[in-house]
Amino acid sequence: MAKAAGFPNWYNAAGADLAKIKAGDKETGNHYANNPPGTVVNPEMIREQVKRYDDPNDEKGHLYGAIVASLRDYQSAKSAGKYSDYYLVYCAHYVGDLSMPLHNMDFNSLYHFSFLKNEARITDC
Repeated sequence: MAKAAGFPNWYNAAGADLAKIKAGDKETGNHYANNPPGTVVNPEMIREQVKRYDDPNDEKGHLYGAIVASLRDYQSAKSAGKYSDYYLVYCAHYVGDLSMPLHNMDFNSLYHFSFLKNEARITDC
């Protein structure tokens, strides 16, 4: 997706998944939102999730908030003259996660990330 958008460092978009190896739960919640059937995503829900960005105690996930927060971090770093592309790479990764159904439903917490949280065998996922 980042490549199709013309981002020159598109190949770094996988880095957000690589970061989960070291960052663990701090990064994991940024990749999903456990939405029960019938959930309507609205601006208030997204704003509330922004507050939980990088929160290792959030088991519900906060994918929508992570998209907004990473974009804000990008804009802040760029305005400060700091290297900002890493934040944009995270944002691109989260937008890619948004297109995957398992990252947006209750099923996700039971199966998709179970190998990270419970150290279950990947074949059990």
